[in-house]
Amino acid sequence: METRRSTGLEVTLDTSRSTYGRARVVFVAMALLAALLALVFVASKPAEASSHVIDFIDDDTSIFEQDITWMAQKGITRGCNPPANTKFCPDSVVTRGQMAAFLVRALDLTDRLDNPFTDDDDSIFEADIERLAAAGITKGCNPAEGNTRFCPDSNVTREQMAALLVRALGYTDDGGGDLFVDDDDSIFRHDIDRLATAGVTKGCNPPVNDRFCPTSGVTRGQMAAFLHRALGQLGREAELMAGLSDEQTPGPGDTDGSGLAVVDFSREGEVCFDITTSNVDTITAAHIHTGALGVAGGVLISFDVPTNGLSGCVAASQAAIDDILTDPAGFYVNLHNAAFPAGAIRGQLGRTVELMAGLSDEQTPGPGDTD
Repeated sequence: METRRSTGLEVTLDTSRSTYGRARVVFVAMALLAALLALVFVASKPAEASSHVIDFIDDDTSIFEQDITWMAQKGITRGCNPPANTKFCPDSVVTRGQMAAFLVRALDLTDRLDNPFTDDDDSIFEADIERLAAAGITKGCNPAEGNTRFCPDSNVTREQMAALLVRALGYTDDGGGDLFVDDDDSIFRHDIDRLATAGVTKGCNPPVNDRFCPTSGVTRGQMAAFLHRALGQLGREAELMAGLSDEQTPGPGDTDGSGLAVVDFSREGEVCFDITTSNVDTITAAHIHTGALGVAGGVLISFDVPTNGLSGCVAASQAAIDDILTDPAGFYVNLHNAAFPAGAIRGQLGRTVELMAGLSDEQTPGPGDTD
């Protein structure tokens, strides 16, 4: 048995078993660390409500469930029924105030304008609205009167959402324009084309998708999908994880060893990492290698363990970072030591949501908990 303390929590892990025990250590650690990271991230964000949960009770049948889970893990949403916040309300339409909060949290906006609008003093989203205005993402809702109001309680339409996201994310390519048949009269038609060219929206009438429905409202579930696609493409969804064990090493590895690597690619030209291990001799080197599952590949990024230890940041080419974020499963983290110079424990990189979604009895090497 092994007891670890992390962020004020004490956790006892059973590392005495062989393959099943090691796998369980890795996945329990992954789940724990993902939860802790989400809590830390949420603590630094402006509050939409007093508390939040990651697994909402009302999105199990939503086609946007994974997008909603991503939003919660990133601290972009906390729920729709405070103070319990056990629900997300995926089919409710997003208000302009809520949209401001989502974008401010997603983009880490901090600067504020001093009371740019006259109608948001009583809104719980006033600070978020002022941050959105400071970033130039919103101009107001009454252009004919000089944009003195924001209309925080009005519903966001799909065309308004397109304009806000295009301003926030800097899209410029409209793909030649006129991508939909129903937005010719919209003042936001160019923004709609830019959003579609960026792959953030596909249309509103699948499978044809030749319409955008510009004046329709945006549901909270749809907003989760829009943000997930947009921020994932920009590399802001840039935290990857790897569960480490000897089972994935290209040669004989440390059969008693296990670990977890959390790697952050969100900074341009830099990679930050935090690695924990169990039952492994002193690590002498750690790298990201090119190679799919079961394939031994060359070193792409070195974590420079002799200098940094198992936590730190290193320089990396932006091309390498972009390649990893495009296809995380094509790369793995490999830890080396004197006893296993080719690799003691290794694991493929993957996104937190995908790794957490993979936890089930179907992947256990023996009988698992089918519930």
